[in-house]
Amino acid sequence: MDLETVIQHVGSFGKYQKLLAALLWGLISPFLGFVIYGNMLLLLTPDHWCNIPELGNLTSAERRRLAVPLENNMGKVIYSRCFKYDVNFTQILVESGSTLPSPNEDWPIVPCSEGWEYDYSLIYPTIVSQWNWVCEDAWKTYFSYTMFWAGASVGVVILGFVADMYGRVPVVVAGHLLSAVAGIATNFVYSFTGFLLTRFVMGFVILSQSMTAYVLEDFFGPDTRSVLQFVTLQHKMLEYVGTSQRLTISTGYLYAYPLVGCILPWVAYGLRSWEAFNVATCAPLIVIPLIAKFIPESLRWMVAHGKTVKARQTLQKVACFNGKNIENEFFDTVKFVTETEDDSKRTVCDLLRWKNLRRVCVLTNLTWFFTCVCFTGGYIYAATVSKNPFLMITINSALDIIANLIADRLADRFGRRISVVVSCSIAFVTYVTTGFIPDGYFATRLVTLMAGRLAVTVGYNINYLYAAEVFPTVVRTQALAVRQAMGSIGNFISPQVVLLGIFAHYLPLTVFGSLSGFAAILMVFLPETANRELPEKLEDGESLAKEERKWNCCYFKKPTT
Repeated sequence: MDLETVIQHVGSFGKYQKLLAALLWGLISPFLGFVIYGNMLLLLTPDHWCNIPELGNLTSAERRRLAVPLENNMGKVIYSRCFKYDVNFTQILVESGSTLPSPNEDWPIVPCSEGWEYDYSLIYPTIVSQWNWVCEDAWKTYFSYTMFWAGASVGVVILGFVADMYGRVPVVVAGHLLSAVAGIATNFVYSFTGFLLTRFVMGFVILSQSMTAYVLEDFFGPDTRSVLQFVTLQHKMLEYVGTSQRLTISTGYLYAYPLVGCILPWVAYGLRSWEAFNVATCAPLIVIPLIAKFIPESLRWMVAHGKTVKARQTLQKVACFNGKNIENEFFDTVKFVTETEDDSKRTVCDLLRWKNLRRVCVLTNLTWFFTCVCFTGGYIYAATVSKNPFLMITINSALDIIANLIADRLADRFGRRISVVVSCSIAFVTYVTTGFIPDGYFATRLVTLMAGRLAVTVGYNINYLYAAEVFPTVVRTQALAVRQAMGSIGNFISPQVVLLGIFAHYLPLTVFGSLSGFAAILMVFLPETANRELPEKLEDGESLAKEERKWNCCYFKKPTT
């Protein structure tokens, strides 16, 4: 008897499953948002200009008007953030008498040498302003992002092995605890190296925060489980399901994360302190270790590791909680169906031995790498194009919600492949166009940038779903782990792409647009998976890859139910 059959007996959507779903919606998804959005909101850069100590008797506005030159920035004339006039201001003030003199454009200009003055009217004091990570040291902000995703790249591999050896729950508990400790420790570090260490640790354990749904998905019925399994880790719905309960599960987890992104910036704005905000977003993570005894271990992990007695005991508790009167003898006679010895020996390397599966493996990972660079980098870049990052982060998160709606319908209606090709092509056009819109058209530039951001997010969402459908079951978990590592490497690189904006504002957008275009081209050579049965064996995957090389997928067909 397989797990799906047993779950149907003990209740596939009873009180127990509803509580687990509430755990996903109310804690796991928001906590993941706390870590990712919290990291971004710690690294905001307030408006700033050179500090001029000898003008301390003037107001802030008067100091800036006299000592800071004007410069053109993306069509707007603003006060320079990194340069000042190199003159004797004391003598100039004496010569001008009681009237504040006007600056002379012929005065020599030099970089800031005595620190910076910050405007905290909008953005509160952050780590960036506290440690002066601006101008020549602005790279430290982007390198902090890089270290976070570097930790994620390493953690996705190591934690995957640890979870397979010792179980999912210990990794989930330890990960949340480490994340909370590293996050709160950020308030007490006083060096760049120390801060990078906290970012690396928090990135390293971020997989454990996403792993919880893999722990819980065994306890849902087959249709419901498929929704949870692929929504988690930002996998989107495998398909729309008919019952209201299943729809509630899918939408609950799908939209909880971006909703946090809409709300959290304004929490930070209201607290007006990076230290208080950091504690407010990291301390709640300790809740997971405190309720660890209520989080069940993965049934599949227990069965795979021979812990069938514990698995039966867990199922008895589920049945009792769901009000199912099942005799104890039923659980004593349950014999779980596991993988055959042949299948258990399969590894992701076996994909490379098949011609068409090899093509699918390489192209899918490259497409995902390009998409992740554009998705994460585009998010960071979009938060810098306006003076109000709180509003931009909220708009970006709202776009994620809209993209979820669009991606689900496009993927279901027209197929996965054409939807990714079209969305990434739109991202290519809009991003490249945005980079070369003339100065003075800020509103136009912003609209096209947001259109590109929406398009790449749609492609990102469908791409996440696609891999779960194209890889054969016998190696799917390993294949997705490799793909997750590739995505983390893309996230790792993305902040450095944004940093190219220091040299020219159009460079990051040109890179994001080009990579989106490459992703669209590569997707053309991949098979369609919509309305197809998931491949079980390697032979099934090879057949799928070989059959669907033509554009004969289910465009404009209604999805099967």
